[in-house]
Amino acid sequence: MYASRREIKSSVVISLMGLIALSIILAIFVNSLSELQITKDSNIYYALTLIILALIELFSMALLGNIVEYFRKEPELITLSIPALIVAILARQLELFKDNVKTAIALGVILGIALYVLVSKE
Repeated sequence: MYASRREIKSSVVISLMGLIALSIILAIFVNSLSELQITKDSNIYYALTLIILALIELFSMALLGNIVEYFRKEPELITLSIPALIVAILARQLELFKDNVKTAIALGVILGIALYVLVSKE
């Protein structure tokens, strides 16, 4: 059973607004590290950036899933893997993959969210 197109449109707008807001928050955070006296090597930077990226991944999955449902199709694995790939690229650009432990944690969070959404949609 599909949701009405009006409900899907409102979900798309909410997901898009959340995605834009989180992207702006992430950009402000990264650009104001010197004012906050946080270095890119600190655990605070790593944790906050990873949390924001995880939320961006969730909103991206919701957005793409709603767009796919709008066209009366069922979201599949490719719909879930695109946001995870985008977030992994962002994490690489934000230098979250510095050592093996931090790389494993970051990839675990990114893939964990994708697997959770994949399993919970059933």
